[in-house]
Amino acid sequence: MPVVNGGGSGSAITLSVDGIIVEGFTTTGVTTYPEAGIKVISNNNTISGNNASSNNHNGIFLYFFSNNNTVIGNNALNNWNGIYMEYSSNNKVIGNNASNNWRGIYLDYSTNNTISGNNASNNTTASLWTIPATTRSR
Repeated sequence: MPVVNGGGSGSAITLSVDGIIVEGFTTTGVTTYPEAGIKVISNNNTISGNNASSNNHNGIFLYFFSNNNTVIGNNALNNWNGIYMEYSSNNKVIGNNASNNWRGIYLDYSTNNTISGNNASNNTTASLWTIPATTRSR
């Protein structure tokens, strides 16, 4: 697996084009907010089989209005937020491991997402955190 180190100030990988597949990467070393091991700012992407670990903020981050993405079979370990969706809708988050983070899977004003079959354990604050809680769907 290729390792991409964010080097502190930026996301290790940023998807800004629609329809990309990111598979089989290890991302680490990101220290600034709102950056991430893998940051998505586009639509219709597939994030599959990656390891996003030891990032000071976000492991995998679906950022403002990144919609219709599939996040499947990833490991998001030892981050502030394992998998974080902010104002992001109609995504599928399936079969991921979001453990040993501050928050495992965090939905911030995100609607109509499918969250299924994930392992979110040993997180400091919460395994599944939603704001507001009524926006979450399973």
